[in-house]
Amino acid sequence: MTAHRLVRAAAFGLALTSLLPSRAHGAEQARAAAHCIVEFQPEQRRVALELHVIGESDGMSSFSVPPDWGGITDLAAQLHDVSFLDAAGQPLAVTRVGTVGWNVAHAPAAPLVARWWLGEPQPPTVGTGNDYRPYVDDQRFHFLGNAGLLRFDPLSGEARHSFTLEFRGCDGAGRAAACSFGAGPHVTAEETLDTFCHAVFVGGAIRLHRRDLAGRELLLAIAGTHDFADEQLTDLAAEIVRRERAFFDDPGDPLYVITALPEPTKPPGSSLGGTGLTRSFALFLARGFPLTPGSDTRLRVSSLLAHELFHHWNGLLVRNRDDPEGLTYWFSEGFTEFFTRRLMVRSGIWSVRQWLAEWNRCLARFARSPVKAAPAERIVADFWKDRDVSDLPYLRGAIVAALLDREIRAASDGERSLDDFMRERVTAARDGEHADTEVLLERIADWSSAEFAEQVRAIVLDGALPPLEEGDDLFGPLFRLRNVPDPERGVGATVPRLELLPGTREEEARAGL
Repeated sequence: MTAHRLVRAAAFGLALTSLLPSRAHGAEQARAAAHCIVEFQPEQRRVALELHVIGESDGMSSFSVPPDWGGITDLAAQLHDVSFLDAAGQPLAVTRVGTVGWNVAHAPAAPLVARWWLGEPQPPTVGTGNDYRPYVDDQRFHFLGNAGLLRFDPLSGEARHSFTLEFRGCDGAGRAAACSFGAGPHVTAEETLDTFCHAVFVGGAIRLHRRDLAGRELLLAIAGTHDFADEQLTDLAAEIVRRERAFFDDPGDPLYVITALPEPTKPPGSSLGGTGLTRSFALFLARGFPLTPGSDTRLRVSSLLAHELFHHWNGLLVRNRDDPEGLTYWFSEGFTEFFTRRLMVRSGIWSVRQWLAEWNRCLARFARSPVKAAPAERIVADFWKDRDVSDLPYLRGAIVAALLDREIRAASDGERSLDDFMRERVTAARDGEHADTEVLLERIADWSSAEFAEQVRAIVLDGALPPLEEGDDLFGPLFRLRNVPDPERGVGATVPRLELLPGTREEEARAGL
C-alpha cells in the first residue's frame, strides 16, 4: 500500500464553531470560543461567513481586522457588508473605530452574530507578486485568515481558545475543503487568536493528498491545473519536510498543510511565491513550473518550499518580539536563505552546480543592488514599498550567515558550524529567548568574537558592505571567490563569483557543505 492517498469529499463549507448549540457537534460547539459558518456560493462567486461568539459581560464588544498584512493596506475593504445581529437575528448598534474596528452594543454576555462575505471581483494586481487577497470563482475559494476573517478582540492575547471548523456549501465528486488545521468537513483547533487567523482556508474543486511522515501527517491541497502531476509536488514536499525535521531532530507537528493555489491571470513562469502560516504554507504559482528533475523550475519550487518550511523554526519559533518588524529580517530571511541552499544540496535535491548557481545569483544581485548600503531603518520603512529594499535582507543576511559559518568553524577548529548555532537558537527560543537584534549580536559574539559581532552589527544595522575578497575561501577549501567582469554595469565593474576548484568531484564537494 502506498504511503499516500487521494482524498475526495462530497460536500464542504467552513465554520469556526461556537458556543451556540444549534446543529450537530453540539458538545464541541459548547466548548468552543467562536463559531463561524462559511458558505461557498459558487453561483455568486462568493463565500458568506457568520461568526458566532458570546459578547462581553459589560455589553460592549469589539471586532477588528489588522491595519495591514502581506502588503494589503485596505484589509477591511476585503470584508463586504459587515453587520452584527443578536441571537434573534435583530441588528445591533455598531460604532466604527477608524478603518479597522467595530464596537458593538448588546445585552450583557449575550450571543452575537457577525456577518460578511468575501469574493467581490477585483482588478488583478500589477506585476508578478502574489495576490494575498481573498479569491473566489465558480470552482473554488481560498483566503488567508489575516485577510478574510473578522477578529473577536476579547480572544486576543496569548491564551489559547477552542475553534471548531465545519466545511460545507459544495456538493459533488472531486470537491473538498481544507485549512491549516486539517481537511473538512469538521476540523477543531486549539490556538491563540493570532495563530488561528494566521492560516489558509481553501475549498471547492481541490485535490487532497496525504503522506505519513514517521507518524505525522503531511496534507497537500492542490487546486487548478499545473505543469506537474500532483504526486510530483507531494513527493518533493514530503522529502523537504523530512530533511528539515531531521536537521532539527524535530518530529514535527501532528499535521502540516501545504496548499498549491494557481494564479491564472499571471503569464506562464512569471509568478511563484507564497507565505508560511500556522503549521502550513500557502504556495501561489502561475503555469510554467514543471518539476522535471534537474530543471531550474524544480529548483525554484523546492527553494520556495524549503525556505518557507524553515520559517517554522526561524521566524515563527525563533522570532523578533520587541524590535520593529523588518529590523531582524537579515536573520529571519537571510539565514533561512542560507540554510535553504545548504539543506537542498546536502539532501541531493539540488546538484552542487545548482547550489553554486544560486549563490552566484545572490552575490551578483547584492553587488548590483542600488540599496546594498542602506541601513536597517530603510528596510523597516520600505520593505513593502520598494522591491530592491525587500530583497536586501535576503541577500545581505545570507552573506552574513556564510561569514558567521566560517567564523564559527575557525573558532572551533572545525568542530562546530552555523548548524549548531541555529539549533541552539531554536532551543533558546523554546526556553523563552527572543531573537531581537541585540540578543542575536550577543549570541554571535559568544560563538565567534566580539570584534566579529561588531562587524556584523555594522553590516546589518548601518549598511556596511560585507568583506568579500578575491580568493576568499568563504565556503571551505574546495571553493573560491573570484571577481569577474559584470557586463550589466559596464566597463570596470565586477561581481563576486563562487567557483569550485578544478578536479573536485560532486560527492566530495557536497560532503564539504
